[in-house]
Amino acid sequence: MKKILLVGLALLFIISGCKKEPIEFEADELFSYNLLEDNTYEVFGNDTDLYKTSVTEVVVPSTYEGKAVTTIGYKAFSGYTELNSITIPEGIKYINAESFWNCSSLMSVELPGTLEWIFVDVFWGCTNLESILVSEDNVSYSSLDGIMYNKQKTSIINCPEGKDLGTFYVPETVELIDINAFTGCRYLEEIYVGPSVINIVVNDFWGCWECRGLSTVGDHAFWEASSLVAINVDPGNQSYMSVDGILYSKDMRELLICPAGKTGEVIIPEGVAMLGMGAFSSCKNITALIFPSTLTHLTPNALWGCDSLSNITVDSENEMLSYSDGVIYGDAGAKLILCFEDKAGDFVIPSTVTYISSYAFFERNQLTSIYIPESVEVVEEWAFSICDLLVINVYHEARPETWYEGWNPDNITVVWNYR
Repeated sequence: MKKILLVGLALLFIISGCKKEPIEFEADELFSYNLLEDNTYEVFGNDTDLYKTSVTEVVVPSTYEGKAVTTIGYKAFSGYTELNSITIPEGIKYINAESFWNCSSLMSVELPGTLEWIFVDVFWGCTNLESILVSEDNVSYSSLDGIMYNKQKTSIINCPEGKDLGTFYVPETVELIDINAFTGCRYLEEIYVGPSVINIVVNDFWGCWECRGLSTVGDHAFWEASSLVAINVDPGNQSYMSVDGILYSKDMRELLICPAGKTGEVIIPEGVAMLGMGAFSSCKNITALIFPSTLTHLTPNALWGCDSLSNITVDSENEMLSYSDGVIYGDAGAKLILCFEDKAGDFVIPSTVTYISSYAFFERNQLTSIYIPESVEVVEEWAFSICDLLVINVYHEARPETWYEGWNPDNITVVWNYR
């Protein structure tokens, strides 16, 4: 049997010095294949811990059983933590989602000229990845200084998470910053967006990785860029503007992205009417927010991951939003938008509430009991999820038809007709 030798870290330690010896793997042990409709194969790595914690070098096969290998499959080498070298041959056309997630030892990767499509999240968690190189023969993609662009360099597709950027100036040719382009780039401190940038692409369908939007924020281009303190926009840009390093729509009606490295108190300017999806997601060091009188709408997960946020002040002239005891309300008290993560014990929802928003009680693990009055007519999807200690007491005899079917996807204990 022909062998492909793949160098790994031995599981057997030599007691004197705990030296690790190389392991030799057969190709048949490492790779598995799936025949596709076009009569070519997609390849996967072995999903067992032995391989994930031992393999340091992989050469992806270009053929299998006489047929071309054209695709690297979903999660193919995800979690290969010791992988420091990956050779992707000519002939590979597609690299699917999560193929190299959390390959934390990988420092550089070169993409072949035949590559036609790569999923945006392929290198998430590759925290030491410093360079993504693209063959000059590729007609779809290119690279500049280790950052991946489309061929014309009008779109930034992926900046490696381990690249030491500091301050980054978006090239003048760039019109679009793709979804998750700078996700996890912890060394990015400040970015300058030029006048030619038209779209900063974001995911407006949270959790739907096949749907991509252009105007609202879920997982956004700078998500988890933990050192980023400022997004600066050229005054001549016709789509965006920035104030104090925060990204807004050009008309200042929507706050799009607050950099994850922001700290302390953030004052949202008058005129802002909406916080976009994930606008403050991963802003772990913001402690206080001040809402203006004009703010009327908070989208789901606008404040996700704000672990230190402990106080919200709402302008006294704001007739739509209010804040009380760790809960944000909208529609003049009729809509429960968000319960803070540190809220604990029992919580009685006020009888003024008729509507509970998506993710309002997502991951609220300190709450033990919640009481929903008969006034609540609508509960959106995912309103209650990952609440480990929670019991939901509902005054309705059964789920009203106006409540979304996915309001309680984890089947948290519910007591109906509570009195």
